[in-house]
Amino acid sequence: MANPGDPRFQPHQSGASEQPTTAVPTSGPASGSWSAAGPTGPAAPGQQPGQQPVGSHHPGPGPAGPQPFGAPLAGPTGAWQPPPARTSRLDLASVLALVAVVAGSVAYFMGFVSWVTIPTNADRQFEDWASQAENGIGIPGFLSYDIVLNPGRFLIVLGVVALATLLVLAPRYRRALSILAVGAAAGWLGLFAAALAIPPFIQIGTGAILGLVFGFVQTAALFAAAFVQGFGRD
Repeated sequence: MANPGDPRFQPHQSGASEQPTTAVPTSGPASGSWSAAGPTGPAAPGQQPGQQPVGSHHPGPGPAGPQPFGAPLAGPTGAWQPPPARTSRLDLASVLALVAVVAGSVAYFMGFVSWVTIPTNADRQFEDWASQAENGIGIPGFLSYDIVLNPGRFLIVLGVVALATLLVLAPRYRRALSILAVGAAAGWLGLFAAALAIPPFIQIGTGAILGLVFGFVQTAALFAAAFVQGFGRD
């Protein structure tokens, strides 16, 4: 027989409605979870308690929201940066090397132009100069037939250096600039000594003058390029 005092047999009261409860995780609202009583705030009309509102966004873990349209993409520094533009222009060392190539080529072809001009009475003038030398006139150390009358070897050195300078236009062979500069200096100094040792009664030719000028330009350009390349590495 049912015990009237038993709470399980209490009569059903009219007008009282039981709200169904759903056991759901009770995390904070920042993570987008639901509590036992449903979403925070009162339920919308026609909505069951504990039901997610229709059309509402269920936030989840991640960024606060989409970035606005047109905003720059975030990079390692926090702002989007364009890639560096590549330039194909030549550097100063390459320009100086090209100048050395042109000057050395011109100096080489001066070997086909007159080196000295010997007058018709050169024999008599040479005897007079030799007799004056015996009376105390100094004789240059570079005065020899091998140097004065055969300066072509020095012009060949300048031409070879000019061809080799074409290789240093490639960045891999830039270290050879100092060697080429020393080689050009050796050729030009030999050419300069041969020109100074010419006896005064022999006139210097056009090839000697232009060879000395362009050889000096070639040597100076190579030394400048070597210095620019050397200081640029530091």
